[in-house]
Amino acid sequence: MVIHNQVSFPLALSNTGKFWMQLEPGKLFWNTADQGVAYSFFGAWNCDATLFVFDDHQPFSVHRLFNILNRFPNTTLCAPPLVWRQLTLRDSKDCPIQPGSMGKPAPGIPLNVIDVDERECAPSEEGNIALKIRSPNEAESFFGIFDGYIDENGCVSRPEHQFIVNGKTETWYLTGDKGRKDEMNYFWFVGRADDVINSAGYGIGPFEVESTLKLHPAVAESTPISSPDPKRGEVVKALVVLTDEYSQRTSTQQDLC
Repeated sequence: MVIHNQVSFPLALSNTGKFWMQLEPGKLFWNTADQGVAYSFFGAWNCDATLFVFDDHQPFSVHRLFNILNRFPNTTLCAPPLVWRQLTLRDSKDCPIQPGSMGKPAPGIPLNVIDVDERECAPSEEGNIALKIRSPNEAESFFGIFDGYIDENGCVSRPEHQFIVNGKTETWYLTGDKGRKDEMNYFWFVGRADDVINSAGYGIGPFEVESTLKLHPAVAESTPISSPDPKRGEVVKALVVLTDEYSQRTSTQQDLC
């Protein structure tokens, strides 16, 4: 469970509305998710935008969604990936989104990828995704962070790491995610830090292995795991569920290898 304060939660909703959904006075915002989601209401209201609510209790239909967008003057639509996959063209060359990436940090969020010594990782270098929350330079600090996680005993904590840089202390909140950042400042997810498999000093993210396995037409599902190895410490193994088409073929296992 996460505990927020009177700054972190409203600030997050304001940033979401302003920078992600680009809401402002005069905008009409429609979120196709359950209206109980807090950012549906407060994200719009904090930006003085209008919230559009439409719920006919019917299963999703892309044709009905188009009809609603045609009937009402919505200026901003927020929908899950399943909806966007049916609405957008995959081969659009004019779209600034990098397929597969996590995107860029919202303005004002000092998010970065750092190594174990707090140095900013070079482009495409894997590291820890972290948020700088305290710095000697106040402009680089971030105050709108949640208080921490509540355990079963009611104690609140959050994973922080302090580094000494030029004799001054900087504090980072470690998200627990491994990732990398490219030359255009797009973030790419590798995996959870506690899930990374260390094989002969190389960090291997199960997410990347799973994504690669799914490219094979024989794979329906897969779960990469680590296995002890006397020489490399750990090696990657995967539990694979084959598609019906390939389940009877004796050569499939060798093909995957």
